[in-house]
Amino acid sequence: MKSILIFLTTMCVVSICFTQQQIKSGVYSLSGSLLFSSTSSDVSSSSQKRTILALSPGASYFVDDRIELTGAVFYTRMNSQIAAAGPFFYSSDYTTTSISVRLGLRQYFPMETIAVFVGANGGLSWYKFDGFLGAGSYSPPTRTYALELGLDYFLNQVLALEPAIQYLGTKSDFNSDAGISVSVGVKYFIL
Repeated sequence: MKSILIFLTTMCVVSICFTQQQIKSGVYSLSGSLLFSSTSSDVSSSSQKRTILALSPGASYFVDDRIELTGAVFYTRMNSQIAAAGPFFYSSDYTTTSISVRLGLRQYFPMETIAVFVGANGGLSWYKFDGFLGAGSYSPPTRTYALELGLDYFLNQVLALEPAIQYLGTKSDFNSDAGISVSVGVKYFIL
């Protein structure tokens, strides 16, 4: 137990010693990411496959050293294929377009050329379905949330690559959905 405590204390001291100028109070940043996700599910005698491509420009502000307030707009396009076997066999292909607005908070743990972060965000999304029933209109707002773990890998003083893994979910009056995604973003710090 004592060795674990010494290790954690040492990591905190090392982390504080290598704090980057980029993740200090008062720093703004612009970011963007590209997300690709492919999922499949089998329920009883039906199956569904989904492919998602998402773009998300964002901005953030460090409210304190290592504490970041984030905001982003997400544009997502999802293609779904559904097939059901049995006496009511059918197959369908449709596209869903969504627009989301999210706010979040991140905690950073800086080291020399990287800064690991954990975060959470939430917001609202609007969906539009196009497919076997024709074109639709945007839905009422749906609640969205995400928990994330990632890192900023600093390429230079103002530019970082930002790979992350996220647990994403949506919840509405008629549906809830959750899954894991991997994204890679780029972040520009305004010092």
